[in-house]
Amino acid sequence: MDTYCAVDDDKLVSLIRSARRTIHFAAPGLHWRVARALCERFDEVQFLQVTLILDPDEDVFRIGFGEIEALKLVHDHANASGFFVRSQPGLRMGTLQVDKKTLVWSPTARSIEAPPDSHRRAFDNTYSPNGLMLGASAGKQISNAICAEGTDTNPSDAEIGRDAVTPEQIAKTAIALSLNPPIPVDLSRISRVFSTKLQFVELRVSHAKLSQQRISLSSALLNADASEDLRAHLESSLRAFSELKECGIQVPVYVDGDFAFDRRGNVLSEVVTEASLGRDRHAIEAEYLYEIPGFGRVIECSRRGEFEKRIAAYKARLDAHARGMTTIITNETQYLVNEAVNWLADRMSRSGVDVFTRNEYMRSISRKLSDCVRAAAATSPRVSLVFKNIDWKQTQDQDFNDKLCKVLPPAVRRCWFEKFSAVGQVPMEPPHRTSHGIKIPLTPKK
Repeated sequence: MDTYCAVDDDKLVSLIRSARRTIHFAAPGLHWRVARALCERFDEVQFLQVTLILDPDEDVFRIGFGEIEALKLVHDHANASGFFVRSQPGLRMGTLQVDKKTLVWSPTARSIEAPPDSHRRAFDNTYSPNGLMLGASAGKQISNAICAEGTDTNPSDAEIGRDAVTPEQIAKTAIALSLNPPIPVDLSRISRVFSTKLQFVELRVSHAKLSQQRISLSSALLNADASEDLRAHLESSLRAFSELKECGIQVPVYVDGDFAFDRRGNVLSEVVTEASLGRDRHAIEAEYLYEIPGFGRVIECSRRGEFEKRIAAYKARLDAHARGMTTIITNETQYLVNEAVNWLADRMSRSGVDVFTRNEYMRSISRKLSDCVRAAAATSPRVSLVFKNIDWKQTQDQDFNDKLCKVLPPAVRRCWFEKFSAVGQVPMEPPHRTSHGIKIPLTPKK
């Protein structure tokens, strides 16, 4: 039996399935395969002595010590079998007693690294022991396994620690750390705070105001009466739809992002304009977003789903309004074109342009205007949402934190700072300089 062993799910499942009299399992959490293996034995509680102790805190699952679905599975099966899963907050080691065998191990934080392979054995270069398999004489067993001073064990038979640490290894590690220093933060808490509390959000809306769209035409067409040198300095565009700014269009009514229905089950509708839709958008932004000057806008992640639902409803109303505007413009395209052409013809006649040249210009302008109006009317509104996490460096920026504190309401601000204060940088002792001139950071203070 290997005293020092690699512990993974295969190892735990194998031991659980081999039990004949007792299964006493205590660990921060457990993963799905281990949970399934335990549940298979719960039906035998009349023959087996089963004890199960876990830490149900959220940090267990954020760190990667277990899966919430595995906890739910064993909890439901244990209750159905007539016993309780017991709780021990802060538990960070694992023990499994199966009959006369006792396994003690250090659970792997799978959010940081993969678990070791239990199929590896001593003398394998990839062997990574993280557990102890103990029998009746644990002290003697451990002493022999490590070839402790005072034992008769041959050093070549030791399970671990057969080679000495060399100065070259220390120097290599120290140099690697100096070139790429470890970030002195609590990774699990960063994940909790900055993945779940606040996020940056970019909301962009384009082609939503058809009345403000400009139709660009060649300066040679619109300014034929100007000199060639002057035409090169003139910009030529028309606001063909400016009169439609206050045009009312029927669109569906939404309440909190869902369709509103009348008593007969029909979708309610109302008349809106470009301006009223713009006010709807600003109202949504004011309700959900906080402007951090110089940094952008943030949203509470807990409200992100509501916000996306409201924006989706706004986009649906925007699309319905655009379709209504397109219908109106399509029906009035010829009128709009004729108005522009008549105005230009009158202007050119006053400037003395001959009739033949004037008629050629008018035909060209009419075709060009018709094409441009139809293209502009067919342009659909676009709404895009981009969410970005607040990174660790920004949390250390005093300017960012001061501005954030000013814009967040008290309830959100208290929650933000309560979480943030738990994420602060781990206090580090000053670097220690060795006789070789290499700076080696000391262990972080606990």
